[in-house]
Amino acid sequence: MSDDGITYIHRLGGEGDVISTLQTLADSHRYRNPIILTRLARVIAGASGGGNKDAPLFELCHLINAADAAGFHGQDGLLTFFMAPETVTPGHFKRTFSECSEHEQLRRGGFSADSTHVLIDYNDATFNIHYGRMPLLAALYEFLSAMEGWTFFSEFNDLLTEMLAGSVTIEQIKVASNRVASRFRKYRHTHISWSKHEERFDKLSTFLNDHSVNGQWTISDPNIFTFWLLHSTGQEFRGYKTVFDAFVVLLSVIQKGQVSSSVQSAHVLGSDKDQGEIDPSNMEISEEPIVEWENPLPFFDQGELKNIKFLKGTSERQPIENLMKYGPYARRLPQAFLRLECFSPIQSAITNDLQMKRGTERINERLSCDDAISYDNKIQVYEDIAEHLRSLQLAVWYVISGSEKPNNHDEVLQHDAKIAFESLRRKGFETPNVDEDRRSKFSLAGEEIVKMSDQIKRFKDTVEALDLISSEVFASDKEKFSCQLHKIYGAIDE
Repeated sequence: MSDDGITYIHRLGGEGDVISTLQTLADSHRYRNPIILTRLARVIAGASGGGNKDAPLFELCHLINAADAAGFHGQDGLLTFFMAPETVTPGHFKRTFSECSEHEQLRRGGFSADSTHVLIDYNDATFNIHYGRMPLLAALYEFLSAMEGWTFFSEFNDLLTEMLAGSVTIEQIKVASNRVASRFRKYRHTHISWSKHEERFDKLSTFLNDHSVNGQWTISDPNIFTFWLLHSTGQEFRGYKTVFDAFVVLLSVIQKGQVSSSVQSAHVLGSDKDQGEIDPSNMEISEEPIVEWENPLPFFDQGELKNIKFLKGTSERQPIENLMKYGPYARRLPQAFLRLECFSPIQSAITNDLQMKRGTERINERLSCDDAISYDNKIQVYEDIAEHLRSLQLAVWYVISGSEKPNNHDEVLQHDAKIAFESLRRKGFETPNVDEDRRSKFSLAGEEIVKMSDQIKRFKDTVEALDLISSEVFASDKEKFSCQLHKIYGAIDE
Protein backbone atom coordinates (compact mmCIF):
# COMPACT_ATOMS: atom_id res chain seq x y z
CA MET A 1 0.00 0.00 0.00
CA SER A 2 1.13 3.53 -0.55
CA ASP A 3 2.54 5.27 2.48
CA ASP A 4 -0.31 7.79 2.18
CA GLY A 5 -2.91 5.16 3.07
CA ILE A 6 -1.04 3.76 6.06
CA THR A 7 -0.20 7.26 7.26
CA TYR A 8 -3.85 8.28 6.89
CA ILE A 9 -5.04 5.49 9.18
CA HIS A 10 -2.21 6.06 11.65
CA ARG A 11 -3.12 9.75 11.88
CA LEU A 12 -6.65 8.82 12.86
CA GLY A 13 -5.34 6.65 15.68
CA GLY A 14 -5.61 3.39 13.73
CA GLU A 15 -3.65 0.45 15.06
CA GLY A 16 -3.60 -3.32 15.21
CA ASP A 17 -5.75 -5.27 12.77
CA VAL A 18 -6.70 -2.34 10.54
CA ILE A 19 -3.02 -1.65 9.80
CA SER A 20 -2.02 -5.29 9.40
CA THR A 21 -4.95 -6.10 7.09
CA LEU A 22 -4.21 -3.09 4.89
CA GLN A 23 -0.58 -4.13 4.78
CA THR A 24 -1.59 -7.63 3.68
CA LEU A 25 -3.51 -6.18 0.74
CA ALA A 26 -0.50 -4.05 -0.15
CA ASP A 27 1.90 -6.97 0.06
CA SER A 28 -0.14 -8.90 -2.50
CA HIS A 29 0.92 -6.31 -5.12
CA ARG A 30 -2.42 -6.86 -6.88
CA TYR A 31 -3.34 -3.18 -6.64
CA ARG A 32 -0.67 -1.60 -8.80
CA ASN A 33 -2.30 1.83 -8.73
CA PRO A 34 -1.44 3.22 -5.27
CA ILE A 35 -4.49 5.49 -5.31
CA ILE A 36 -6.77 2.45 -4.92
CA LEU A 37 -5.53 1.48 -1.47
CA THR A 38 -5.18 5.10 -0.41
CA ARG A 39 -8.87 5.57 -1.20
CA LEU A 40 -9.67 2.29 0.52
CA ALA A 41 -8.09 3.68 3.69
CA ARG A 42 -10.56 6.57 3.55
CA VAL A 43 -13.47 4.19 3.03
CA ILE A 44 -12.36 2.15 6.03
CA ALA A 45 -12.14 5.30 8.16
CA GLY A 46 -15.62 6.41 7.08
CA ALA A 47 -14.26 9.48 5.29
CA SER A 48 -15.60 8.59 1.85
CA GLY A 49 -19.03 8.53 0.27
CA GLY A 50 -19.95 12.18 0.67
CA GLY A 51 -22.70 12.63 3.26
CA ASN A 52 -23.19 8.86 3.47
CA LYS A 53 -20.12 7.14 4.90
CA ASP A 54 -21.55 3.75 3.96
CA ALA A 55 -22.19 4.50 0.27
CA PRO A 56 -19.20 2.38 -0.90
CA LEU A 57 -20.73 -0.65 0.84
CA PHE A 58 -24.00 -0.02 -1.02
CA GLU A 59 -22.04 0.10 -4.29
CA LEU A 60 -20.19 -3.09 -3.37
CA CYS A 61 -23.45 -4.97 -2.82
CA HIS A 62 -24.63 -3.91 -6.29
CA LEU A 63 -21.35 -5.11 -7.79
CA ILE A 64 -21.70 -8.44 -5.99
CA ASN A 65 -25.19 -8.75 -7.46
CA ALA A 66 -23.75 -8.10 -10.93
CA ALA A 67 -20.94 -10.61 -10.37
CA ASP A 68 -23.48 -13.25 -9.37
CA ALA A 69 -25.48 -12.51 -12.51
CA ALA A 70 -22.28 -12.96 -14.54
CA GLY A 71 -21.90 -16.49 -13.23
CA PHE A 72 -19.69 -15.98 -10.18
CA HIS A 73 -22.02 -17.74 -7.77
CA GLY A 74 -21.64 -18.30 -4.06
CA GLN A 75 -18.61 -17.93 -1.83
CA ASP A 76 -16.14 -19.57 -4.22
CA GLY A 77 -17.45 -17.66 -7.21
CA LEU A 78 -17.11 -14.29 -5.48
CA LEU A 79 -13.60 -15.12 -4.28
CA THR A 80 -12.70 -15.92 -7.88
CA PHE A 81 -14.28 -12.73 -9.20
CA PHE A 82 -12.64 -10.39 -6.68
CA MET A 83 -9.41 -12.09 -5.65
CA ALA A 84 -8.25 -14.31 -8.52
CA PRO A 85 -6.88 -11.51 -10.76
CA GLU A 86 -3.13 -11.11 -10.37
CA THR A 87 -3.56 -7.42 -11.13
CA VAL A 88 -6.77 -5.59 -10.26
CA THR A 89 -7.55 -2.99 -12.93
CA PRO A 90 -10.64 -1.41 -14.51
CA GLY A 91 -9.70 -3.18 -17.74
CA HIS A 92 -9.98 -6.60 -16.11
CA PHE A 93 -13.55 -5.99 -14.98
CA LYS A 94 -14.46 -4.40 -18.30
CA ARG A 95 -13.31 -7.52 -20.15
CA THR A 96 -15.13 -9.82 -17.73
CA PHE A 97 -18.51 -8.11 -18.04
CA SER A 98 -18.16 -7.33 -21.75
CA GLU A 99 -17.49 -10.98 -22.56
CA CYS A 100 -20.48 -12.10 -20.51
CA SER A 101 -22.68 -9.54 -22.22
CA GLU A 102 -21.46 -10.40 -25.74
CA HIS A 103 -22.00 -14.11 -25.19
CA GLU A 104 -25.29 -13.54 -23.39
CA GLN A 105 -23.93 -15.25 -20.29
CA LEU A 106 -25.59 -12.90 -17.80
CA ARG A 107 -27.89 -15.44 -16.16
CA ARG A 108 -30.47 -12.92 -14.95
CA GLY A 109 -32.35 -10.24 -16.81
CA GLY A 110 -31.89 -6.56 -16.11
CA PHE A 111 -28.11 -6.55 -16.52
CA SER A 112 -26.16 -4.99 -19.36
CA ALA A 113 -22.58 -3.88 -19.93
CA ASP A 114 -21.06 -1.34 -22.28
CA SER A 115 -17.64 0.25 -22.70
CA THR A 116 -17.77 2.29 -19.48
CA HIS A 117 -20.03 0.62 -16.96
CA VAL A 118 -22.42 -2.12 -15.89
CA LEU A 119 -26.09 -1.16 -15.71
CA ILE A 120 -28.55 -2.94 -13.41
CA ASP A 121 -32.28 -2.47 -13.96
CA TYR A 122 -34.29 -3.25 -10.82
CA ASN A 123 -37.60 -2.38 -12.55
CA ASP A 124 -38.38 0.37 -10.06
CA ALA A 125 -34.84 1.82 -10.19
CA THR A 126 -31.54 1.50 -12.05
CA PHE A 127 -27.97 1.48 -10.80
CA ASN A 128 -24.73 1.72 -12.76
CA ILE A 129 -21.19 0.89 -11.70
CA HIS A 130 -18.27 2.32 -13.64
CA TYR A 131 -15.36 0.01 -14.33
CA GLY A 132 -13.03 2.66 -12.90
CA ARG A 133 -14.75 2.26 -9.53
CA MET A 134 -14.49 -1.54 -9.42
CA PRO A 135 -10.85 -1.92 -8.26
CA LEU A 136 -11.67 0.09 -5.13
CA LEU A 137 -14.77 -2.02 -4.50
CA ALA A 138 -12.71 -5.18 -5.03
CA ALA A 139 -10.22 -3.97 -2.44
CA LEU A 140 -13.11 -3.25 -0.07
CA TYR A 141 -14.44 -6.80 -0.59
CA GLU A 142 -11.00 -8.24 0.14
CA PHE A 143 -10.58 -6.11 3.26
CA LEU A 144 -14.01 -7.07 4.63
CA SER A 145 -13.24 -10.73 4.01
CA ALA A 146 -9.78 -10.67 5.59
CA MET A 147 -10.30 -8.31 8.54
CA GLU A 148 -9.80 -9.70 12.04
CA GLY A 149 -8.22 -12.87 10.72
CA TRP A 150 -11.08 -13.73 8.36
CA THR A 151 -13.48 -14.08 11.30
CA PHE A 152 -16.14 -11.93 9.60
CA PHE A 153 -15.88 -13.87 6.34
CA SER A 154 -18.51 -16.51 7.16
CA GLU A 155 -21.04 -13.97 8.42
CA PHE A 156 -20.31 -11.75 5.41
CA ASN A 157 -21.06 -14.58 3.00
CA ASP A 158 -24.26 -15.50 4.84
CA LEU A 159 -25.47 -11.91 4.39
CA LEU A 160 -24.64 -12.02 0.68
CA THR A 161 -26.31 -15.41 0.19
CA GLU A 162 -29.49 -14.05 1.75
CA MET A 163 -29.28 -10.93 -0.42
CA LEU A 164 -28.89 -12.93 -3.63
CA ALA A 165 -31.73 -15.35 -2.93
CA GLY A 166 -34.47 -15.16 -5.56
CA SER A 167 -35.09 -12.02 -7.57
CA VAL A 168 -32.83 -9.36 -6.07
CA THR A 169 -34.46 -6.01 -5.33
CA ILE A 170 -33.11 -2.62 -4.35
CA GLU A 171 -34.59 -3.19 -0.90
CA GLN A 172 -32.58 -6.40 -0.47
CA ILE A 173 -29.43 -4.54 -1.50
CA LYS A 174 -30.15 -1.85 1.11
CA VAL A 175 -30.81 -4.38 3.87
CA ALA A 176 -27.59 -6.27 3.17
CA SER A 177 -25.43 -3.14 2.87
CA ASN A 178 -26.89 -1.73 6.10
CA ARG A 179 -26.07 -4.93 7.96
CA VAL A 180 -22.52 -4.94 6.64
CA ALA A 181 -22.24 -1.23 7.51
CA SER A 182 -23.34 -1.88 11.08
CA ARG A 183 -20.63 -4.49 11.54
CA PHE A 184 -18.06 -2.26 9.82
CA ARG A 185 -18.85 0.65 12.15
CA LYS A 186 -18.12 -1.57 15.15
CA TYR A 187 -14.83 -2.51 13.53
CA ARG A 188 -13.91 1.15 13.02
CA HIS A 189 -14.74 2.02 16.60
CA THR A 190 -12.56 -0.83 17.83
CA HIS A 191 -9.51 -0.15 15.69
CA ILE A 192 -9.56 3.58 14.82
CA SER A 193 -9.61 6.14 17.63
CA TRP A 194 -11.15 8.90 15.50
CA SER A 195 -14.15 6.72 14.68
CA LYS A 196 -15.09 6.33 18.34
CA HIS A 197 -15.86 10.04 18.43
CA GLU A 198 -16.48 10.76 14.75
CA GLU A 199 -19.91 12.40 15.09
CA ARG A 200 -18.67 14.83 17.70
CA PHE A 201 -15.35 15.33 15.90
CA ASP A 202 -17.17 16.19 12.69
CA LYS A 203 -18.78 19.17 14.44
CA LEU A 204 -15.49 20.28 15.93
CA SER A 205 -13.80 19.88 12.56
CA THR A 206 -16.43 22.00 10.83
CA PHE A 207 -16.01 24.73 13.45
CA LEU A 208 -12.22 24.69 13.19
CA ASN A 209 -12.42 24.80 9.41
CA ASP A 210 -14.72 27.82 9.60
CA HIS A 211 -12.35 29.57 12.03
CA SER A 212 -9.09 28.61 10.34
CA VAL A 213 -6.53 31.21 9.29
CA ASN A 214 -4.77 30.57 5.99
CA GLY A 215 -6.18 27.06 6.03
CA GLN A 216 -4.70 26.26 9.44
CA TRP A 217 -6.65 25.10 12.46
CA THR A 218 -5.92 26.34 15.95
CA ILE A 219 -7.13 24.43 19.00
CA SER A 220 -6.80 27.19 21.56
CA ASP A 221 -8.37 28.72 24.66
CA PRO A 222 -10.34 31.32 22.64
CA ASN A 223 -11.59 28.77 20.10
CA ILE A 224 -12.81 26.38 22.78
CA PHE A 225 -14.72 29.18 24.47
CA THR A 226 -16.14 30.45 21.17
CA PHE A 227 -17.32 26.95 20.26
CA TRP A 228 -19.12 26.70 23.61
CA LEU A 229 -20.76 30.10 23.12
CA LEU A 230 -22.04 29.02 19.70
CA HIS A 231 -23.31 25.59 20.74
CA SER A 232 -24.24 25.79 24.42
CA THR A 233 -27.87 26.73 23.83
CA GLY A 234 -28.36 23.28 22.27
CA GLN A 235 -28.19 19.96 24.08
CA GLU A 236 -25.06 18.10 22.98
CA PHE A 237 -22.55 20.82 23.88
CA ARG A 238 -24.46 22.66 26.60
CA GLY A 239 -21.92 21.88 29.29
CA TYR A 240 -18.59 23.71 29.15
CA LYS A 241 -16.90 20.57 30.49
CA THR A 242 -18.36 18.57 27.59
CA VAL A 243 -16.79 21.01 25.13
CA PHE A 244 -13.43 21.04 26.90
CA ASP A 245 -13.36 17.25 27.03
CA ALA A 246 -14.23 17.00 23.33
CA PHE A 247 -11.32 19.23 22.30
CA VAL A 248 -8.92 17.39 24.61
CA VAL A 249 -9.93 14.04 23.10
CA LEU A 250 -9.52 15.54 19.63
CA LEU A 251 -6.04 16.75 20.54
CA SER A 252 -5.11 13.37 22.00
CA VAL A 253 -6.21 11.54 18.85
CA ILE A 254 -4.24 13.97 16.69
CA GLN A 255 -1.18 13.54 18.88
CA LYS A 256 -1.57 9.78 18.86
CA GLY A 257 -1.54 9.93 15.10
CA GLN A 258 1.65 12.03 15.26
CA VAL A 259 0.22 14.79 13.17
CA SER A 260 2.48 17.85 12.98
CA SER A 261 1.61 21.45 12.95
CA SER A 262 -1.73 22.91 11.59
CA VAL A 263 -4.94 21.61 10.17
CA GLN A 264 -5.59 21.99 6.49
CA SER A 265 -8.70 21.68 4.38
CA ALA A 266 -9.85 18.39 2.91
CA HIS A 267 -8.63 16.87 -0.32
CA VAL A 268 -11.02 15.39 -2.86
CA LEU A 269 -11.12 11.64 -2.44
CA GLY A 270 -11.49 10.83 -6.10
CA SER A 271 -15.12 11.16 -7.16
CA ASP A 272 -17.72 13.89 -7.41
CA LYS A 273 -19.75 12.48 -4.57
CA ASP A 274 -16.79 12.98 -2.24
CA GLN A 275 -16.67 16.75 -2.72
CA GLY A 276 -16.77 19.00 0.31
CA GLU A 277 -15.79 16.50 2.97
CA ILE A 278 -13.54 17.25 5.89
CA ASP A 279 -10.49 15.04 5.83
CA PRO A 280 -9.34 14.64 9.44
CA SER A 281 -6.05 13.03 8.48
CA ASN A 282 -4.72 16.35 7.20
CA MET A 283 -4.66 17.84 10.68
CA GLU A 284 -1.45 19.31 11.99
CA ILE A 285 -0.76 20.94 15.35
CA SER A 286 1.60 23.89 15.35
CA GLU A 287 2.76 23.53 18.96
CA GLU A 288 5.22 20.98 20.29
CA PRO A 289 3.78 17.45 20.55
CA ILE A 290 2.20 16.61 23.89
CA VAL A 291 3.98 13.80 25.68
CA GLU A 292 1.95 10.75 26.58
CA TRP A 293 0.37 11.25 29.99
CA GLU A 294 -0.98 8.86 32.59
CA ASN A 295 -2.94 10.22 35.54
CA PRO A 296 -0.84 9.47 38.66
CA LEU A 297 -3.74 9.52 41.15
CA PRO A 298 -5.21 6.06 40.40
CA PHE A 299 -1.83 4.60 41.40
CA PHE A 300 -2.68 5.38 45.02
CA ASP A 301 -5.90 3.35 44.81
CA GLN A 302 -4.09 0.05 44.25
CA GLY A 303 -3.78 -2.75 46.79
CA GLU A 304 -1.98 -1.87 50.00
CA LEU A 305 -1.39 1.69 48.84
CA LYS A 306 -5.04 2.43 49.60
CA ASN A 307 -4.20 1.90 53.26
CA ILE A 308 -1.49 4.56 53.23
CA LYS A 309 -2.89 8.07 53.56
CA PHE A 310 -0.67 9.88 51.10
CA LEU A 311 -3.48 12.30 50.23
CA LYS A 312 -6.60 13.35 52.11
CA GLY A 313 -9.55 13.08 49.77
CA THR A 314 -11.32 16.40 50.18
CA SER A 315 -8.47 18.80 50.89
CA GLU A 316 -5.47 17.29 49.09
CA ARG A 317 -6.70 15.01 46.30
CA GLN A 318 -10.01 16.36 45.06
CA PRO A 319 -8.69 19.87 44.22
CA ILE A 320 -6.06 18.43 41.86
CA GLU A 321 -8.16 15.65 40.29
CA ASN A 322 -8.67 17.52 37.01
CA LEU A 323 -5.13 18.88 36.87
CA MET A 324 -3.78 15.35 37.14
CA LYS A 325 -6.38 13.92 34.78
CA TYR A 326 -5.66 16.34 31.94
CA GLY A 327 -1.93 16.65 32.61
CA PRO A 328 -0.12 18.39 29.73
CA TYR A 329 -3.46 19.29 28.10
CA ALA A 330 -4.13 21.62 31.03
CA ARG A 331 -0.82 23.35 30.29
CA ARG A 332 -1.55 23.36 26.56
CA LEU A 333 -4.93 25.06 27.18
CA PRO A 334 -4.34 26.95 30.44
CA GLN A 335 -7.16 29.49 30.35
CA ALA A 336 -9.65 26.94 29.05
CA PHE A 337 -8.63 24.70 31.94
CA LEU A 338 -8.98 27.46 34.55
CA ARG A 339 -12.46 28.14 33.18
CA LEU A 340 -13.22 24.45 33.57
CA GLU A 341 -12.01 24.43 37.16
CA CYS A 342 -13.70 27.63 38.28
CA PHE A 343 -16.91 27.99 36.25
CA SER A 344 -17.90 24.49 35.19
CA PRO A 345 -18.82 23.60 38.81
CA ILE A 346 -21.30 26.50 38.75
CA GLN A 347 -22.97 25.13 35.62
CA SER A 348 -23.02 21.62 37.08
CA ALA A 349 -24.67 22.94 40.24
CA ILE A 350 -27.36 24.71 38.19
CA THR A 351 -28.04 21.52 36.25
CA ASN A 352 -28.27 19.55 39.48
CA ASP A 353 -30.61 22.11 41.05
CA LEU A 354 -32.91 21.94 38.03
CA GLN A 355 -32.95 18.15 38.04
CA MET A 356 -33.70 18.01 41.75
CA LYS A 357 -36.32 20.79 41.39
CA ARG A 358 -34.77 22.87 44.12
CA GLY A 359 -35.82 26.42 44.81
CA THR A 360 -35.35 28.99 42.06
CA GLU A 361 -33.79 31.61 44.31
CA ARG A 362 -30.56 29.65 44.67
CA ILE A 363 -30.42 28.92 40.92
CA ASN A 364 -30.76 32.61 40.10
CA GLU A 365 -27.94 33.36 42.52
CA ARG A 366 -25.70 30.86 40.76
CA LEU A 367 -26.24 32.58 37.40
CA SER A 368 -24.18 35.52 38.67
CA CYS A 369 -21.15 33.22 39.13
CA ASP A 370 -20.42 34.95 42.43
CA ASP A 371 -19.64 31.54 43.93
CA ALA A 372 -16.87 30.83 41.42
CA ILE A 373 -13.41 30.51 42.93
CA SER A 374 -11.07 33.11 41.44
CA TYR A 375 -8.10 32.08 39.34
CA ASP A 376 -5.54 33.36 41.83
CA ASN A 377 -7.27 31.50 44.67
CA LYS A 378 -7.30 28.31 42.60
CA ILE A 379 -3.58 28.61 41.97
CA GLN A 380 -3.07 29.16 45.70
CA VAL A 381 -4.89 25.89 46.38
CA TYR A 382 -2.51 24.15 43.98
CA GLU A 383 0.48 25.76 45.72
CA ASP A 384 -0.74 24.59 49.14
CA ILE A 385 -1.05 21.03 47.86
CA ALA A 386 2.37 21.33 46.20
CA GLU A 387 3.81 22.19 49.60
CA HIS A 388 2.23 19.05 51.04
CA LEU A 389 3.69 17.03 48.16
CA ARG A 390 7.15 18.40 48.95
CA SER A 391 6.75 17.17 52.53
CA LEU A 392 5.54 13.83 51.21
CA GLN A 393 8.64 13.50 49.05
CA LEU A 394 10.85 14.01 52.09
CA ALA A 395 8.81 11.58 54.19
CA VAL A 396 8.93 8.94 51.48
CA TRP A 397 12.68 9.42 51.13
CA TYR A 398 13.01 8.89 54.89
CA VAL A 399 11.23 5.54 54.57
CA ILE A 400 13.08 4.25 51.52
CA SER A 401 16.51 5.34 52.82
CA GLY A 402 15.95 2.88 55.70
CA SER A 403 18.76 2.38 58.16
CA GLU A 404 21.43 3.62 55.78
CA LYS A 405 23.85 5.92 57.52
CA PRO A 406 23.75 9.30 55.76
CA ASN A 407 26.95 10.83 54.45
CA ASN A 408 27.78 14.42 55.19
CA HIS A 409 25.97 15.58 52.07
CA ASP A 410 22.75 13.83 53.14
CA GLU A 411 22.72 14.81 56.80
CA VAL A 412 20.60 17.91 56.26
CA LEU A 413 18.28 16.00 53.94
CA GLN A 414 17.97 13.19 56.49
CA HIS A 415 17.14 15.70 59.19
CA ASP A 416 14.48 17.43 57.08
CA ALA A 417 13.06 14.10 55.95
CA LYS A 418 12.74 12.89 59.55
CA ILE A 419 10.85 16.04 60.51
CA ALA A 420 8.58 15.71 57.49
CA PHE A 421 7.81 12.07 58.29
CA GLU A 422 7.07 12.71 61.94
CA SER A 423 4.78 15.62 61.05
CA LEU A 424 2.57 13.31 58.96
CA ARG A 425 0.30 11.98 61.66
CA ARG A 426 -1.78 9.81 59.41
CA LYS A 427 -2.38 6.17 58.53
CA GLY A 428 0.60 4.41 56.98
CA PHE A 429 3.20 6.78 58.40
CA GLU A 430 3.41 5.32 61.89
CA THR A 431 6.98 4.03 61.54
CA PRO A 432 9.76 4.32 58.96
CA ASN A 433 10.89 0.78 59.75
CA VAL A 434 9.17 -1.28 57.07
CA ASP A 435 9.94 -4.46 55.15
CA GLU A 436 11.34 -4.49 51.62
CA ASP A 437 7.96 -4.95 49.97
CA ARG A 438 6.48 -1.91 51.68
CA ARG A 439 9.65 0.09 51.06
CA SER A 440 9.32 -0.73 47.36
CA LYS A 441 5.75 0.57 47.37
CA PHE A 442 6.88 3.81 48.99
CA SER A 443 9.57 4.13 46.35
CA LEU A 444 7.03 3.78 43.52
CA ALA A 445 4.72 6.21 45.27
CA GLY A 446 7.58 8.68 45.48
CA GLU A 447 7.91 8.65 41.69
CA GLU A 448 4.22 9.50 41.29
CA ILE A 449 4.45 12.25 43.90
CA VAL A 450 7.34 13.83 42.00
CA LYS A 451 5.24 13.62 38.83
CA MET A 452 2.35 15.43 40.53
CA SER A 453 4.62 18.11 41.93
CA ASP A 454 6.10 18.71 38.51
CA GLN A 455 2.65 18.99 36.94
CA ILE A 456 1.54 21.62 39.46
CA LYS A 457 4.75 23.62 39.01
CA ARG A 458 4.56 23.52 35.22
CA PHE A 459 0.92 24.62 35.19
CA LYS A 460 1.57 27.41 37.69
CA ASP A 461 4.54 28.64 35.65
CA THR A 462 2.40 28.63 32.49
CA VAL A 463 -0.48 30.68 33.91
CA GLU A 464 1.89 33.13 35.58
CA ALA A 465 3.82 33.63 32.35
CA LEU A 466 0.54 34.45 30.57
CA ASP A 467 -0.69 36.60 33.47
CA LEU A 468 -3.89 34.56 33.67
CA ILE A 469 -4.26 34.89 37.43
CA SER A 470 -4.84 38.62 37.30
CA SER A 471 -8.13 39.85 38.75
CA GLU A 472 -8.96 41.50 35.41
CA VAL A 473 -8.82 38.20 33.50
CA PHE A 474 -11.03 36.47 36.05
CA ALA A 475 -13.52 39.35 36.17
CA SER A 476 -13.81 39.32 32.38
CA ASP A 477 -14.39 35.56 32.28
CA LYS A 478 -16.89 35.77 35.13
CA GLU A 479 -18.94 38.32 33.20
CA LYS A 480 -18.83 36.19 30.04
CA PHE A 481 -19.88 33.02 31.82
CA SER A 482 -22.65 34.74 33.72
CA CYS A 483 -24.01 36.23 30.51
CA GLN A 484 -23.95 32.86 28.72
CA LEU A 485 -25.49 30.98 31.64
CA HIS A 486 -28.36 33.49 31.60
CA LYS A 487 -28.80 32.76 27.88
CA ILE A 488 -28.78 29.02 28.46
CA TYR A 489 -30.99 28.83 31.53
CA GLY A 490 -32.61 32.26 31.67
CA ALA A 491 -33.73 33.91 34.88
CA ILE A 492 -35.69 31.23 36.75
CA ASP A 493 -39.09 32.43 37.95
CA GLU A 494 -41.06 31.03 40.84
